[in-house]
Amino acid sequence: MFFAHSVAPFILYGCSAVLVLLGFRRIRLGSTLKGVIDIVGAGAIAIMGWSLGNP
Repeated sequence: MFFAHSVAPFILYGCSAVLVLLGFRRIRLGSTLKGVIDIVGAGAIAIMGWSLGNP
């Protein structure tokens, strides 16, 4: 349980941050729908990380 409550949320937050950056990049390059999907996915991953860190 140590990993799930200490390290896993930070890994998920890192993935979420990368997806947000990728989403903004895709929006800038003209692929708006894929960018929005990436940003929404990043939000879902961040919520999963938050729920693991705060049981």
